[in-house]
Amino acid sequence: MKKIIVILIFTGLALVALGYYFSEKSSQLIAQSEKETERLIHIANDEDKVENSLAQLQNNTMNHQYLELNQADYNTVNPCLQDYINKKELPSNCDEQLLKVIIDDFGEEGMINGIIGESINYSTRSFNHIFFNDLFTESASLKSKLILSFLNKYRNPERLGQIFNKYKYSVCKSIPKSVYQKIFDKKLASCIAAYEEIASKPDKEAFYKDIYFKADSQNLHGKYWNITFWKRRALEKNDKTLYAILKEIKAYYDEAH
Repeated sequence: MKKIIVILIFTGLALVALGYYFSEKSSQLIAQSEKETERLIHIANDEDKVENSLAQLQNNTMNHQYLELNQADYNTVNPCLQDYINKKELPSNCDEQLLKVIIDDFGEEGMINGIIGESINYSTRSFNHIFFNDLFTESASLKSKLILSFLNKYRNPERLGQIFNKYKYSVCKSIPKSVYQKIFDKKLASCIAAYEEIASKPDKEAFYKDIYFKADSQNLHGKYWNITFWKRRALEKNDKTLYAILKEIKAYYDEAH
């Protein structure tokens, strides 16, 4: 009888232990499930934020802007546009006249936001390399020519630093961290790394010469773009200013929540 009681007691304890074990496992599984659900909700919310922000940036591209011209501006712009339509090229100084009218209407910040919007490939949700390459082609569109004219105004390092300091907070505020990470982070990081690689070379000109030879002889301009980009900036003497700007932007988003 005692054996039976002992067996029953141990069986009961075993069942209690098993019940406790499965209860703990069940609690862990429920907790994991709740965590996974929260993670998926967080991802979905982030994706919604990305989509909403990208939609806003797309609305800010040059394609979605409309000029409101007064009579004086119309009289300035219309002959230029008619010549462009008929001859497929702008007469001398027309790009400056058109750009002035556009900046007067959009403002500098509007132009900057428009260019940022253009730098995104909305179908692939990635950085739009083609947009920047097209700025320098002979067959560039009127829009690209005017954007290049705007960018040319800020090749001077002092003016570049001034316009960045003037609009950096409002522009960064318009691009949430989720969008920055998805579209721009990799490009900024690679440009910063390329600058620092160049700075580490004892003979920078020999390094550039070797890179240009590889790019030209092997048709690898895309691969070495980040390095040749800095050679062009060095020739314009705005490389140090631009490097500081990129570092500041990256630091801002690295610290942002």
